[in-house]
Amino acid sequence: MSKIKVVSMVPYAVGLNIPEFRISKRFTQEGQVALIEEEALAEAMYRRGTAKLFSQGILKIEGSEEFKLGAGLAEVNEKEEVVDTVLTLNSSQMLVLLKTKTLEEFKETVEKLSPEQLELLAGLAVSHKVTDYEKCKILRKLTGKDIMKTISLTEDEE
Repeated sequence: MSKIKVVSMVPYAVGLNIPEFRISKRFTQEGQVALIEEEALAEAMYRRGTAKLFSQGILKIEGSEEFKLGAGLAEVNEKEEVVDTVLTLNSSQMLVLLKTKTLEEFKETVEKLSPEQLELLAGLAVSHKVTDYEKCKILRKLTGKDIMKTISLTEDEE
């Protein structure tokens, strides 16, 4: 049986526990990898909770384009290339987005992120004290979080 490579895209613990499909995986950090039997994962994807972990960008399937196509996590574009339907960024990619990408690139990318990924991006913006007014304004509109105010309050507490 072939195995599917599943990667955690979030910096907190995530569990994928479905006893009837013999799946019991715990991801405790971002970037942690688990190999899961393809047949079991395919069956588990019909469960709303499992599908949501992948559609929200919490977990990501690496490689295995055929599996991602079947699970609705990828599609074939007009150039006949397989592209992911869910944009998932790790912390390093989010920092590059926050600190070095142009405003246009930032807008284009954040519009494709899931709510979970947007929350992580907002948290990184606060922890790395990103004060780009326009980017913070976009994040506030999408998440409801005032990044600059949170940074200011955090600094006042220190």
